[in-house]
Amino acid sequence: MGVRYAATAEIKALERFQPAVIIYSGTFIAGRRDVARRWMNAYVRGLRFVHDKGLKSDEVVAIIIKHVRSTAEDLRASWPPYLAPDGRPDVASISAQQDWYAQMGMIQKKVRMDQVLDLSFLRP
Repeated sequence: MGVRYAATAEIKALERFQPAVIIYSGTFIAGRRDVARRWMNAYVRGLRFVHDKGLKSDEVVAIIIKHVRSTAEDLRASWPPYLAPDGRPDVASISAQQDWYAQMGMIQKKVRMDQVLDLSFLRP
């Protein structure tokens, strides 16, 4: 059984930590760009719904546990990562993580964020 040391919101360095992003393959973008855009629009509508209702509201919890292996109790006890209601990734956080990986010798060459993040899918 684990014990929570601290919530991410309590640790300044993790306040806006971007733990994950949505990744599309180049083939998907090239061959089905309109589908990719529509999927992203639906994802952002879902984010807004969760932000409006509250992640731990009965309505949102019921939807989530219908599609994942979890219980309402576990979901309400969890501390979810921050996801912006407009779907925009925290570019500064991602860039800072890349800097850290480079400092630790885990990557040899850094890339510009505009080469790996295509925010055009967030436009309706």
